[in-house]
Amino acid sequence: MLSIKRTYDYFFYKLYKSFEAAPSRWWSDWKASFFLMVIEIWIGLSILNYFSVLYPKINLTDRFLTVVSISIVIGLVAIKYFSFEYQDRWKSVIKTFDELPKRKNKIGTYVVWGIVLLILGNLIFSFYLLSKSV
Repeated sequence: MLSIKRTYDYFFYKLYKSFEAAPSRWWSDWKASFFLMVIEIWIGLSILNYFSVLYPKINLTDRFLTVVSISIVIGLVAIKYFSFEYQDRWKSVIKTFDELPKRKNKIGTYVVWGIVLLILGNLIFSFYLLSKSV
């Protein structure tokens, strides 16, 4: 059974490898961390949209959303920093997953990018539902 940390590290690894395959290979670790945070923000926005659709009478104020949003982003940045950047931990993550067989890594690439597309599709669908409920 996969642990959440190992799955999270694998997502980082696949994003890192994707950025390394791009023509611009600088700061791939930072780009992978940033894109992972973007994916998490997409999930958070989807949850907020679904909440607004399911409970339309509850009015979340802008001030509340701003404070919560800033807190969440700071928390996500801290998680990324201590998971990957602190003492260059990302290098050991890359080294660990580079040892996987090529076939397993290729299947993992499809799974990771499939999940990313599902998350993006979920976000778009949540905005669609939100627009219909207003």
